[in-house]
Amino acid sequence: MKKHLLFVCLSAISACAFGQRESDLKVSITSPTNGGSVETMEIFSLNVFLTNLGSAHVQLEDTLRYSMTIEGEPVTFPGDANYLYYQQSIGAGATYTISRNMVFDSSLDGQTIELCVQVIPMNGDDPIIDPEMGDNTSCITLNIGEFAGVEENDAIAVQVYPNPASQSVTIDSKEPIHSVSVRDALGKEWAVFLSGFEALDCSSLQSGTYFFIVTTASGRKIERVVINR
Repeated sequence: MKKHLLFVCLSAISACAFGQRESDLKVSITSPTNGGSVETMEIFSLNVFLTNLGSAHVQLEDTLRYSMTIEGEPVTFPGDANYLYYQQSIGAGATYTISRNMVFDSSLDGQTIELCVQVIPMNGDDPIIDPEMGDNTSCITLNIGEFAGVEENDAIAVQVYPNPASQSVTIDSKEPIHSVSVRDALGKEWAVFLSGFEALDCSSLQSGTYFFIVTTASGRKIERVVINR
């Protein structure tokens, strides 16, 4: 599976002139959950938790510069800007949460990405020292799309019938089937079958559209099936 890198960079920039300051900004991503899934074209909240472990306050006049890249290319925010600014005071030992609504477009559907957040205190006129640069980065892995993390092998010859179905579904394959997972349009798994593929009991499924993920030695094949009561 191709891996995309979504990199978020936040930089604390001071506008004050009090000489060298020591500000250790520890960062962690609190949501989405590491290893979780995010639908394409649906708004989700990215929450970044900052803790100032240093001895110097991050002043209200200081600025958090927030920028992003995908595969090393800058993300353009509204207004043709490649970064966003936040202003917030963070006292020594205090915490601050940055929240931003985000959307992944359909080009990432089915991909697994690594999302990283980094905080680097910087100011040429009033330098801020970060003695613990190792804790200024947080990364999570996200699965993107309806069946994120599920690689499909189109070469697998699978036939699922009847479609629409009511009580049972039959699956024919030219190679042995290991398992069949049944999920709805939101990716929720409703059933797993490990045998009896010639007559899968679907009587417990409500009417609607489901996706049958058929696993063989060659990989997985996804078939869309309508259950109609």
